Amino acid sequence: MQIELTESVLLDNVEHSLEKMQHLKSKGFTIALDDFGTGFASLHYLTVFPLDTLKVDRAFVINIIEDKRQFAIAKAIVNLAHDLDLIVVAEGIETEEQRQVLFDLGCDIGQGYLFSRPVSPAELTILLAA
Repeated sequence: MQIELTESVLLDNVEHSLEKMQHLKSKGFTIALDDFGTGFASLHYLTVFPLDTLKVDRAFVINIIEDKRQFAIAKAIVNLAHDLDLIVVAEGIETEEQRQVLFDLGCDIGQGYLFSRPVSPAELTILLAA
């Protein structure tokens, strides 16, 4: 099971967050840093917190085809995450072109409307049964 945390939650009290994260890891949870790149955390925290997954924020996905700066940032995040042995999830994928670019960059997992709109638990059960 994976827990997703945002930078703002982690940075509220770093020592307390680190302690709680280590406890969760000892219980078998994996930890994802959500919305990476849009907060104010130092890159140093990527070496401090026991993370398993880095989620590239939608802000770097939405115009990845048209904006070479967003492409460059997404590419750098993917490379950095892999160099730190983290799984990379790209959030907010809405088009096949975005998916292709991100997977070509090395994203491990994609998330967004291209794959599915948010669904209720009942709808999810039906989807999974199909």
